[in-house]
Amino acid sequence: MRRPFALFPFALLALAMASCSTTSSLITQDNLSSIRRGMPRDEFTASISPATESSRQPQRETTPRMVFAIEYETETYSIEIYDMQTGTKTVTQYHPGITMYHPMYPYGGYTTTTPGYTSTTQVPVSADYLFVFDKTGLVYWGFMNEVQKEDDQLISALAPLIVTEYENQKRMADEKRQTELEAAQQVHSKR
Repeated sequence: MRRPFALFPFALLALAMASCSTTSSLITQDNLSSIRRGMPRDEFTASISPATESSRQPQRETTPRMVFAIEYETETYSIEIYDMQTGTKTVTQYHPGITMYHPMYPYGGYTTTTPGYTSTTQVPVSADYLFVFDKTGLVYWGFMNEVQKEDDQLISALAPLIVTEYENQKRMADEKRQTELEAAQQVHSKR
């Protein structure tokens, strides 16, 4: 016999743990106010990780969603991809009510119904935002779709390499996610 709400407490725990996460790849325009060309990586990381209001809470660390390196001439460049929040969208979800039949009641069965409800949440909308570092520090930052339009001679030379490697990394991540999903489905179907 299956109990439909047996995993509900675990789902709530997982949701609570996810909301308390201290890392994120989401940045906003406010994070960019203090960065500058040539900035060392450790100073850059500290400047884009916002402080929290409470001294009891740890500072939320902002980490890149994707990191890769490219070679150009004799130099190695590190590329970090973050999610730049470009806006928000409202998501409305309907949660249906539950109707339960109780057959063991002494005077025959009866039915109870809980009403459905609608929830509305604001979800960030983001676009890929990249930062390019050489051995001395920050060289370039901008939206992924802008890197090929850059006038800077070095960045325009790096742009095709960055886009190609970015697409490869994205494809590999998608394939990995698909493989994990298929494995989870196989495990679930064996039960």
